[in-house]
Amino acid sequence: MPNKPKMLRPARDRAVKDLLAHRDAHGRLDRTAFAIAAAESGYSVRQLQRQVAKVDSSGDGAHQQEFEVDHSVIETMFRHNGNITDTRRFLERGGHTVPSLSTFRRRVLAAMSSHALAVAKAGPRASRDARVHLPREVEERGATYLLDHTELPIWVVPEGYRTASRPWMTVVMDAGSRYVLAWVVTFGTPTAEEVRAALMCAFTVRAAADGQTPVGGLCDRAMWDRGLDFLSDLITESCSRVGVIPIALPAYSPHLKGSLERFWRFLKKNAIAPLPGYIDSGVDVRGQYLFASHALPQAELINQLKQWIDWYNTEHVNRNLGGTALKAWQQGTTPLRAIASEQLWQDFLISARHKVGKMGVRFGKWDYVDPNDALTGLIGRTVEVRFLPHTREFIEVFHEGLHVATCYPSHQLQTDDKVAFMKARRRAENDARNAFRTSHRMRNEHRGALELTEVKDGRHTSRVALDAPVDLRQDADRALDRFKSLEDPTGQITLW
Repeated sequence: MPNKPKMLRPARDRAVKDLLAHRDAHGRLDRTAFAIAAAESGYSVRQLQRQVAKVDSSGDGAHQQEFEVDHSVIETMFRHNGNITDTRRFLERGGHTVPSLSTFRRRVLAAMSSHALAVAKAGPRASRDARVHLPREVEERGATYLLDHTELPIWVVPEGYRTASRPWMTVVMDAGSRYVLAWVVTFGTPTAEEVRAALMCAFTVRAAADGQTPVGGLCDRAMWDRGLDFLSDLITESCSRVGVIPIALPAYSPHLKGSLERFWRFLKKNAIAPLPGYIDSGVDVRGQYLFASHALPQAELINQLKQWIDWYNTEHVNRNLGGTALKAWQQGTTPLRAIASEQLWQDFLISARHKVGKMGVRFGKWDYVDPNDALTGLIGRTVEVRFLPHTREFIEVFHEGLHVATCYPSHQLQTDDKVAFMKARRRAENDARNAFRTSHRMRNEHRGALELTEVKDGRHTSRVALDAPVDLRQDADRALDRFKSLEDPTGQITLW
């Protein structure tokens, strides 16, 4: 029976007084007397028996010193991982006067808070579940973006490889509407490049999955944990250039971005669990993962994640929001802040180095060309390619730090783009041909240059300079031999 409120203790004291008087009059107290007193006072028989025993042990009625839970008892509780029975046994063996186990338990629970008891049992991490939290303040859309990584519990075969590995996923979520603005999947520990690319996707204003609502844009601040990729100078400087305040949360404080942490749990159980290669489904008697005998290719995983995130943003009803993330975003009144695409090229795209060939830039097994044929002058040279993750619609080509062109897949060019490409190539060929002719003419017009003419002598062809001075000492014999070999049909030529 639980303890009674203090307001009922006068009834308990009267019952104890009547029981003592009954014992003095009849010489003893039986079970019936305690039952009658318990019914009248509202206390149990056991509680009244303890109170009578306490009066008897105090001699003249003065209360003896009761057991108190002091700092040494609480420290012993922490040493025994919050086990009350072991703590009482340890104190009893050490010579301390301790009450019964039920009384000891009641006194310890009254002295220690549930928060302290949870820390004693499971460590500081359990304290988050045993304390009261303030509700999250409702923010306007675009005020704060939350970023985080997680390793997905699934085996996937990366593109171009045969060995399966576990991918990492980086997500950018709007804290106010919980709309997932950007996500990046990588194989291997994410770096600052992936973080920068995810931010670039989030900062770009574009249409949502419904095809109408604009989402994205610059935020006031970006919050993340204390990972080295988030704390890198590259990310800090890139955010500072666009006026975004980077905020690193205290270490081991995932509850400060609880919206994103709950998203991770929901993603893994709802989107990843049904796929082949899932590894958190348990193991069989041989220790093998139940669903890990097959694996998805990278392209199929990207497709599955894209469909699921579109569903999460547009159809999944969040209990705390009372609607979908897209609806919460649409209800926001803060205007979106766009950023110039040129600035995003310089600061936020992932970069890789490729060589320009006759078919353009070979990237991701696709050939990319510029409709204005800006790559013709760079054939054979190494350029820097900057691109968005999971987007193959375009790439940005840089050479020696300067932007060259925005290139598109050659097999996806429209008819107008192909016509413009052919015209630009023809102009480049004409310019090169004219430059070649001009240089050839300038060489021929050099002062002192002699004009050559071809003279065929059987199979031998020689080039003879016209108007050149004749050196008779070197050419006399040869000229005489040629003169002798001439045929005279008239027979009038004679040599003297």
